[in-house]
Amino acid sequence: MRAFTRFDVAAVLMALGALLSCDKVDHDNIDKWLETENGAEKLKKALKSGSNDAELRAHAAENLILHPEGQFVEVKDAFEDMEEEDQHKVMAALVPRLWEKATSGPDDPMKVSQTNVQAKDAMFELRQYADEATRAKLDGYLIEWLTRFYEGRAQTGRVSGRTIIREIGKPAAPKLMEQARAMLVKPAGTAGEHLKVGDELLVALAWTGDPQATGLVMDMVTKDYKDESLPKRAIAALHEAYVEPVTGTPLPAHDALAPHIAQLAEVAKNESLPGVMNNDAIELIAAVGPPDCIQPFVDMAALPTVRRDFRWTGVQRGLRCGGAAAVVPILDTVPTNNWYERGLLEKYIWKEIEAAPGGGKVAEQVRQLLTSKSWVARVTGIEVLGVMSAGKDTAAEDAKRIRALAGDRTVLKEWWGKPKDGKKKPDPTIGQIATEVAGRLEGLAKGTETK
Repeated sequence: MRAFTRFDVAAVLMALGALLSCDKVDHDNIDKWLETENGAEKLKKALKSGSNDAELRAHAAENLILHPEGQFVEVKDAFEDMEEEDQHKVMAALVPRLWEKATSGPDDPMKVSQTNVQAKDAMFELRQYADEATRAKLDGYLIEWLTRFYEGRAQTGRVSGRTIIREIGKPAAPKLMEQARAMLVKPAGTAGEHLKVGDELLVALAWTGDPQATGLVMDMVTKDYKDESLPKRAIAALHEAYVEPVTGTPLPAHDALAPHIAQLAEVAKNESLPGVMNNDAIELIAAVGPPDCIQPFVDMAALPTVRRDFRWTGVQRGLRCGGAAAVVPILDTVPTNNWYERGLLEKYIWKEIEAAPGGGKVAEQVRQLLTSKSWVARVTGIEVLGVMSAGKDTAAEDAKRIRALAGDRTVLKEWWGKPKDGKKKPDPTIGQIATEVAGRLEGLAKGTETK
C-alpha cells in the first residue's frame, strides 16, 4: 500500500470540511434542508436545540411549517417542550416570518395560496406560546389578513375565521365594522343590486363581543338595507354568539347586548316578523340577565288578549330570567280585563315561580302579591304560598295572611275551563280559594295536613 501524500490528506480534510459545513446550523443550510432527503430531521434538531439562537430556531420552524410533507405537528411539539422564555423568544422571531409568508404572492385579496393559508393557520395555532407583546402583534396580523376579504378568507384552512375572531375578541371589531359599513353604504349596481353582507362577516361581528359591533348588527336587524334576508341572518348571528354556538360556549351577553335591549324588545314582540326572529330576540334578552331582562318581559306580559302567545312567553321568560325580582312586576302587569283558566295560570305562572331559584326571597315576593290590586296577583299569591309553605313555621304565618282574603268576592270566571263531561263546576271566588288553602296550611302547621 502506498503512503498517503500531503495531497491525499488535503483532499480528506476538504471532504470532511464539506460534510461538516452541510450539517452546520445557519440560515443558508436551513433553506437547503427544506429540499434534501433528511432535511426535515435536521430542521427538527435545529428547532429543538437550545444552543441555537432564536432567529435560527424560528427559521427552522418556518421551513417545517411549510415543508411539502407537512411538519406542523412536530413544530407544535417542539414548542411544547421548550421553556417559557425560549417559547417567547422563538415566537417573537417566527411571527414576522410567518406574516411575510401569509402575505406573499399577488396583491389580490380574493386570491390566497396554500402557503398563505398554512402560515395564517400556524400563527393562530402557535399563538399560545407568544408573550403579550408578540401576541398583540400576531392578532393584528390575523385581523388584517382576514379583513382583506373576510367572507372568502374566513373559510380557508384548518382554522376558521369565526374561531380566530372568537379568540381575539374586541380588538377585531373596528376592522370588521369598517368592512361591513363599506358594504352597507355601497351604491346599488347598474341593475339595482346591492352588495350583501355575508353570514361569515355577520357572525364575526357578533363573536367580537364588542357593544359597538353588536349595535351595527342590531341596525342590520331593524333598519332597511335593501336586503330582505339580512334582518333574519343578522339576529341569527347574534343568537349563535350569545345563546347557542355551533361549538363551544356562548359569549357573556350582558355588556354587549344590554345597550341594545330596547331594540331586541321591539323585535321580540313584533308579530309581523318571522317567529324565529321573535324567538331569537327573546332568548337574547334572557341571555342579558337580570335586572335588565325584566322590563322587556314585563312589557310583553302586558300585551292585550290578541297577543296572548307573546304575553305568556313574556310571563314565563320574565320569571325565569328575573327570578324573585320579577315576581311582583310580572304579576302586577298581567291584564285583568279578561279571565283565565286555572290550568293556564298554573302552567305559565305558578310552576315558574315555584321553580325559581332563591327560596325565601321568592316567597317574600309572593307574599306581597296577596295585597295587590290585581286579582291575578292575589290568586297567584294564595295558590303558590299554598305549595311553598311546606314547613310548619311558615305554614302558620302564611295561613293567617291568606285567610285575610277570605272575604274577597272576586268571581273567577272560566276558572275550571270547558267541562269534559258537560257538567260545569261553579266558578269560585278568590275568598273561597283563600279559605281552602288557609285551612290546608293550618292543618299542616298543626300536623294534621289534609289534601
